[in-house]
Amino acid sequence: MLWLAALWVVGFGMFWQANPVRVMPTLTEVGGAILPLWRAGVGNAILVSMWTLLEAILISSALSLGLSYLYVLAVFRFPLISATKLRFLGFTGLITLFYLATKDGHILKVAVLTFAITVFLLTDMLKVVREIPQERYNLARTLGMNRLRVVWEVVVRGTLSTAIESIRANAAIGWMMLTMVEGLSRSDGGVGVLLLNLNRSRMLENVFAVQLMILFMGVGQDYLIGIIKDVVCPYARLGKAKI
Repeated sequence: MLWLAALWVVGFGMFWQANPVRVMPTLTEVGGAILPLWRAGVGNAILVSMWTLLEAILISSALSLGLSYLYVLAVFRFPLISATKLRFLGFTGLITLFYLATKDGHILKVAVLTFAITVFLLTDMLKVVREIPQERYNLARTLGMNRLRVVWEVVVRGTLSTAIESIRANAAIGWMMLTMVEGLSRSDGGVGVLLLNLNRSRMLENVFAVQLMILFMGVGQDYLIGIIKDVVCPYARLGKAKI
């Protein structure tokens, strides 16, 4: 698999360098733009964006998990299912509401990112909670657990590995929305502001270089959350073990 992966990477690099689309910069042009961008301070912009995204991921994870666990109470099921439908709303109309509700640019960006991640993560987690087999609840009651203990053992702890995996998947939404969100308020800077400025000046080799940096940061984030999952839920790896 490592050899196949290496062949695919080399083949993609050669295809990119051949540059079949003439408006795209070549791989060597993009690679040559990375060091000047780093010297110009792109690292600081990435750190600003990472901090904004980290805040949104933590807040949206707490909200989504807490709300999804309430699904076990029948009174909350209709509003929770209704909340998942908000993922179909367009952000053009919602941004005005966020503008009016928040006066700080940083809070505005975190709020928009949090909303976007929450509605999708909540959708995933409600599906997980709904699909918990009834036998698990029956077993917990047979063992003499009270209602709160049943919710903790079956719903919270029982779905923890799946919850972390859902957070891992939905956290990528933040990187996709970063340019749009950071364009709403440029006071803090960030990699999204940098990309908007580079696009306006049509410095495509710099644009692709920044995009590659974002790609590597996103892959690193995904790998880190995977490590956290393996540490917190080591039992989740049992199914992957070779026998």
